[in-house]
Amino acid sequence: NLGITTVLGYTRAALDAIAAALLETLMHPEDWARYPAHAARLAALADGEAAEFEYRLRHADGTWRWLHSRELVFVRDADGRVRQIVGAATDVTARRATEDALARQATQD
Repeated sequence: NLGITTVLGYTRAALDAIAAALLETLMHPEDWARYPAHAARLAALADGEAAEFEYRLRHADGTWRWLHSRELVFVRDADGRVRQIVGAATDVTARRATEDALARQATQD
């Protein structure tokens, strides 16, 4: 996905090199620990139903970028198991930084 190269600052070749392990390699450990529950939600989705997930991925410069994804089942096999998911992820880093700043301010007041 060319969009992720822009958001995360990696070259296409760098992402291709870790393709199968992209999420495991780049996802923040706390979010990776929550990922199996998200994957289970995806597997249980009804047709037309969406699942959302917010998580951090490591930017090429070492910082963390927050992403919000919304995903739908695209293809099921003959037994009804999910084979392909389609979705979109939006960079919500600025929103999360604002929320964190407001939360810190609220605890100081």
